[in-house]
Amino acid sequence: MLVPLMNATFIRRITRAAARMTTRKGARRHPAPLPANLPGSATRRTQSLGPAAFILAASALLLAGCSTPGPLHLYSVSPTPSVVHDHALAADGAQEVPAYVSPDERIVGFAYDPFTDHFFLRLAPGDRMRVVDRPARKIKREFPFAAAAAAAGDMAIRPRDGHVFLLADGQPALLEFTRFGHAEGSVTLPGDAGSPVALAIDMTSEHFLTLDRDGRTVREYDASGQPVRHWTLARRAGAQLACDGNRHELYAPLADAPAAIGVFDATGAWLRNIAIPAGDQFIDVGPHSFLRVF
Repeated sequence: MLVPLMNATFIRRITRAAARMTTRKGARRHPAPLPANLPGSATRRTQSLGPAAFILAASALLLAGCSTPGPLHLYSVSPTPSVVHDHALAADGAQEVPAYVSPDERIVGFAYDPFTDHFFLRLAPGDRMRVVDRPARKIKREFPFAAAAAAAGDMAIRPRDGHVFLLADGQPALLEFTRFGHAEGSVTLPGDAGSPVALAIDMTSEHFLTLDRDGRTVREYDASGQPVRHWTLARRAGAQLACDGNRHELYAPLADAPAAIGVFDATGAWLRNIAIPAGDQFIDVGPHSFLRVF
């Protein structure tokens, strides 16, 4: 079902693969981009379609959603929270979303899925995943998460198919799960990756970004785990990473500035700080747009 919302999620540029995509069945392949520099071609193609084909094309357009990203939001949360803090990086201001974490539970991993507008909270004890619907302010689902080999800490979601990636405990590898907790294997990183302490995914390229234990070295890998490049942050970061692929910016807590998130450009240069509540240890970023897919 497709519902218009002012605060909803960003979805990829329209493709046939995207038109078939739902939150329960994601396409495995990277959708191909639309042909560039063809003004008016879509209009001419639509005019040549018959009535039935035109209806099908219009339906595909609706199912594909809006390709224009909305305001970027930064989320932060503590290990024992009552709320997830929403630091809206736009004029709509900051908000709070209930975390639905009981006093005997603690968060050991956190990620935001802009495709569905859901928070993923990895909980201990019991290694469970709780999924919270951000706009509806309710628990969407919960399931046991057989990820004993995963390190507690940072995790990331690939919006195209909702797959959840966690750092392998003490190993240069990423563990892959569906958004319902089913194991999908792992992505092995090259030997010089060491044992990363933080992880993010660039939504635009679907590349993995990791942070070394030194808190300074960021490494970029393609979807198969092959190295692309690495660079050094201007300031030492804590064990969290988030990426805004549209602006080519990285977000990370600063080791030398408590209760602050540092924003870095694609070369590692420090740009600015964003204040967060003291005690918040987990972060992620993501855009809100005008349409949401359930």
